[in-house]
Amino acid sequence: MLPGNIPGRTTKLRRVADDGTVKEFDILLRDRGLENGMTFRVDADVEDGDEITETLPNGKTRTVRLYDVEVRRSPMGSGKLDRTQVKYTVVTDKAALRRPNPVTLPGLHQLISAASGSQVATRHYDDAVFNALKAVEARVQALTGHVRHTPAVARKQAPTEYEQARSRVVRVLVRQPLHRLQKLTGKDKHGAFLYDDSWMHDRISKREIDKHGNKIQLYHGVATGLARLAGLLKPTIRIHWVEGVRTINPTINQKVPPIERYLFGADRIALARAGDALKDAFSQLCF
Repeated sequence: MLPGNIPGRTTKLRRVADDGTVKEFDILLRDRGLENGMTFRVDADVEDGDEITETLPNGKTRTVRLYDVEVRRSPMGSGKLDRTQVKYTVVTDKAALRRPNPVTLPGLHQLISAASGSQVATRHYDDAVFNALKAVEARVQALTGHVRHTPAVARKQAPTEYEQARSRVVRVLVRQPLHRLQKLTGKDKHGAFLYDDSWMHDRISKREIDKHGNKIQLYHGVATGLARLAGLLKPTIRIHWVEGVRTINPTINQKVPPIERYLFGADRIALARAGDALKDAFSQLCF
């Protein structure tokens, strides 16, 4: 049964990974039509881009692609009406049922095709552009000798140490900022307004964190609100953070280099390397 004792039906969900592999599994849902979308259990394994194929009463099949996955929680806090709400669009059967293979993109470097061909084949164009840019960045770093020590590089070079460090970082994040972020000073009880933190505490173990999927789920509307207010929130948070550091460390005075620059960085990216190429392509219009 779905939340609120709503009856649903079990059908096949299909997911295409970045490397072109396909995963299928059963999932319970209720289809409320194109306008209202589909309803799933609150803990349903659903992602943007997943596809569902079902047989209609007339014997024909229909395939839909899911998007705008949104977890909705009951305002009463009982959890009985918590659910995952998803919108969908109908796609053609041939395009959806064909096993996607990486495509070669004519006129582009083979590294670009290898990095984003699978996403182009599955029509995940945003991911294709992102992966293509990552491939360009990696190629530039290799040619110039300025290789960035990214988490991906660390994971490849020292996988065991990387996972151990990552696990420690996750525990610290849950025990400290995530556990205390929504608690107001001087109050024992608090109302969580960003995400559910009822399972967090300052001695939580890795096993407990893994039980919750090793992630937090923002409440409905929080992500949109944070994105819209980022221009105001980011500088405000930085100002208060710096003031807090100064309060805790009264020995800091004006002779010390700017604390904000030390905490958050203020480096500018030089365009000298790219300048000549941009001038050749766009004359002096860029500078």
